[in-house]
Amino acid sequence: MPALAETIGQNLSNYEPVEKSQRQEISLPSPNREPGYNVFLRCPLPPIWQTTPDSLRQYYQNNLVPQTRLFNPQAIIPSGGNTTIVRSLSSSASSGGSSTSTTLAISSTSVKTSAILAGSKFSGSFTLSKAFELLSVSATSPCRIQLYGTSLAQLADASRPLDVSPPAGTSQNIICDVVLDTAPLLWSFQNREGANADNPVSSTIYLTVTNLDAITDVVTLTFSYIPIVS
Repeated sequence: MPALAETIGQNLSNYEPVEKSQRQEISLPSPNREPGYNVFLRCPLPPIWQTTPDSLRQYYQNNLVPQTRLFNPQAIIPSGGNTTIVRSLSSSASSGGSSTSTTLAISSTSVKTSAILAGSKFSGSFTLSKAFELLSVSATSPCRIQLYGTSLAQLADASRPLDVSPPAGTSQNIICDVVLDTAPLLWSFQNREGANADNPVSSTIYLTVTNLDAITDVVTLTFSYIPIVS
């Protein structure tokens, strides 16, 4: 076989072989764009009690930025002021009878429990709205407040201790779980929608109140909310 110089007819005395090409590698941009789509995302809120594997899946950048955010309907306050609906509960059902407004106006409802022994629970239901956005809840004495969309969810969650989050992927229809034990006994919600999940859908919301006081209390709760569906 003839030499390379003879084949191409050139003087190659000034050329040196190289081990590998010195051509600059071009890297393509990554197709990954955070936050992207999260198949595990169920609720775009930070963990309320403690960090769990379920809550960590919902964030990126060191668990600081939620994958999605909710859009809040704008609150339209009528010129006549807020509407107030007051009800009294038994441990089994609401005395009922009143209905809520379907306009996006801020409303309030007061719920009064029966006497609860220190450390004991009250379980019942009251009429609020088929779908709503909670704005705040206040109480007349220290307590834990749990709202549910169905009585089955209320029963299934009855044994969960204080300050323990629901196990990942096992609980649903828990609207909120709030502990009011420090004055002022008031909690303001952000992005907290709730709805009845019975079939057929009704305006019933299921409530559990735990007395965290050292004495027997009759607890009065006041909810501020926006009715979305009457």
